[in-house]
Amino acid sequence: MENLEKIQEIGTTEKAWIEYAQAIDRNNENIRIALDGIIRKEVLQSTMKRIAIYVPFPNMKLPIFLKVQCASPTVPVFNIYYKDSQSGTLKVYLKNQSFDTEIEINIQPGYPYLYIYSTSIDDEVIEPVDYSFTYTTPDSMEYILNNIDLKGSKIVAFGDSITELKDDKGRSYSDYIEKFYGAKVFNVGIGGTQIRQRTHPVETPTSELQGYAALDVINMVKAACSQDFTMQENAATYLKELKNSDKTAIIELLKSVDWDSVDAVTVFAGTNDWPSYSATLGESGSTDIGKTLGAVNEIIRLLSSTYPHVKIYWFTPIVRYSSYSISEWDDRYWSDRMGSTEQPYLPQSGSNEPNTSDSLKNGTLKDFSEAIENEVRLNHIPCCDMYNTLGWNKYNFSQYFNDSDGTHPKKGFKEIAKKIASFLIANKTF
Repeated sequence: MENLEKIQEIGTTEKAWIEYAQAIDRNNENIRIALDGIIRKEVLQSTMKRIAIYVPFPNMKLPIFLKVQCASPTVPVFNIYYKDSQSGTLKVYLKNQSFDTEIEINIQPGYPYLYIYSTSIDDEVIEPVDYSFTYTTPDSMEYILNNIDLKGSKIVAFGDSITELKDDKGRSYSDYIEKFYGAKVFNVGIGGTQIRQRTHPVETPTSELQGYAALDVINMVKAACSQDFTMQENAATYLKELKNSDKTAIIELLKSVDWDSVDAVTVFAGTNDWPSYSATLGESGSTDIGKTLGAVNEIIRLLSSTYPHVKIYWFTPIVRYSSYSISEWDDRYWSDRMGSTEQPYLPQSGSNEPNTSDSLKNGTLKDFSEAIENEVRLNHIPCCDMYNTLGWNKYNFSQYFNDSDGTHPKKGFKEIAKKIASFLIANKTF
């Protein structure tokens, strides 16, 4: 106990932030280590079976994460003791801790003690061994940098075909997020869907319009929040039989989500809302889910009130040419221009769209995307401006899109994954 009293005396007289702490081994040899107050990486040398290391944990945000390292430890485990504030006696906090393992400490004792020991070693002197220890806290830069990632996060991704589709390597952008960032992504994107409800869905659809209405993002979110998937199941079955387009596995995936364990939701849609022959954008502040902005507000309300622990992240539509063919990739079909007063909407060549060039009421896709972003931000939800900040334009368009498709970036899903993941990490609060 004499050595422990010396340690305690040091602890009461020296300041952990700017002074040296003291470690004392069984030979009563003094070992001095410098402390920087946040992250400590120091080396201690023991020549005995047991060494008592005085580790002064200052009053910092808990938990504290401690790691003890040794290249060739002569002992397999160690105990952590702490001084009881009332009795003044030492008590065991954690037993049989291992080297090179992050140990979470959730007590705030005045002066905890770390013992490295093993009863299998005789009392005789052993060869010198270097031990080092590091600890970080949630306030330290090292802790922050090590934990700003998506590893282990669970994310539900709502969207349209850009979320659902895969590239020529068989990977969607959500697959790349899983592969490179370690998140688990429940990809429930469905091609052809809109943010808004295109018409009132029914329990038993009798038309393609009714079928897709049940799968529009607003109604997928409503099902996820109510846990009633009847309309979505019936719609997926109907569309599978009607169009040989099987979305049943996506509905089953959404049904399987354990929302208590979900960290975040992403919504990446809107390009199908835009080229409409009626004014579908709607008014700011609306709750009309038949309009895009009303559906945006309702999606955020439903998710935030049903699953308040889940963080929501929104992503605007991206640039596009409204033409299937590269031969028509010009300003007439470019999303910055089409829908403006100078260039009304043109139907895609090869499509069965009517030639209603004067009927586009939503402005350009750029205008449409910015309106979505503004509405999301009015709800205090982080929104990534994919349209203006992805770095894609009409000059590098072919780098990300196949020549026969100006809407789906099948060569750019990896880059979309990087953009989405970096936005999640930069705005991570889960």
